[in-house]
Amino acid sequence: NWRRHIEFIEVWDKSFKTKEGVHLDMYLRDAEKILGKVREILITQIESREFVTFGKVRKGIEYRTYGGIYTRPKVTTTKYEPGSRIHSIQVTKN
Repeated sequence: NWRRHIEFIEVWDKSFKTKEGVHLDMYLRDAEKILGKVREILITQIESREFVTFGKVRKGIEYRTYGGIYTRPKVTTTKYEPGSRIHSIQVTKN
């Protein structure tokens, strides 16, 4: 139904950028310059997906990444591998 609103979309297109200029494949260290320091990287228990939260939170936008450094059994961290990048950007209806 083309009249319905999009409530969730996950973007993998490398040409997509947020209004702040954050884009896919961007190093987390470079994203921190725009969005503030990494506050948390969370790994999901079931699918082992990693989501990163920065100091400046923008409602309705989540960033997926890979490369968090965890101390098991913890599922959150603020540390990440030097080459960690933004894997995808999820946009939800806010």
